[in-house]
Amino acid sequence: MTDALDGFKAQISAKRPELEVITVVDNADNQYATTLMEQTLNANPDIVGIASLDTVGGQSASNAMKTLGKEDIILV
Repeated sequence: MTDALDGFKAQISAKRPELEVITVVDNADNQYATTLMEQTLNANPDIVGIASLDTVGGQSASNAMKTLGKEDIILV
């Protein structure tokens, strides 16, 4: 996953240099990850997209987006 994250960051940087990649580690605990993602979204209101490398991250991001009413964020 480290290599995948490095590759993702490199591609985003090359293709969309105006975007900043924020890395959040969720420790594979859905409840903790959802809380962490809610905090991340609240602290960074300009987030336009979320990419997850595992199922817990995607599910947690989706839960946080629903709770906060962030329907305009792209989730991958």
